[in-house]
Amino acid sequence: MLGIGQKSAKKVGATPCRMPAAVADPMQDSLVTRPLKTGRKFRLVVPQHRVFLLRWDKAQYVRGDEAELSVEGRQLGPADLELRVEQQDDLGSWGSAATLRAQVDADGSRAACKWKLPADRADCFRFKFRTHDGRDLTSGIAVLDRPPAST
Repeated sequence: MLGIGQKSAKKVGATPCRMPAAVADPMQDSLVTRPLKTGRKFRLVVPQHRVFLLRWDKAQYVRGDEAELSVEGRQLGPADLELRVEQQDDLGSWGSAATLRAQVDADGSRAACKWKLPADRADCFRFKFRTHDGRDLTSGIAVLDRPPAST
């Protein structure tokens, strides 16, 4: 046992104790730590998913057009995203029109799918996406051009 101020004799051929080499974690950018209010000192590590934008590729369409719906963000995950398209009826209330699966790209920053607009009488459409934490996000409204009135 060593006393205060004494140095240990270094053994010949002994290897110094080294810290393990840092390994790059591919999920590092997608994780965030949060302190827990438990009175203990530890942190909970949770995935960090962010959605920046829900959008249509155009603002106005003609009946029967094919529209591209996209979700842009960060770390959207490897699984397809579910988008719920809604249409507005004549009284102004929104009802379900379709449920689509948007494929996430390789870097997890964008998911997109195509949908053919129906030829029925609805003129306004929007789509919704439910986030991992249960919030419903809504896109802007896509409007169909009305056919010219016949005289």
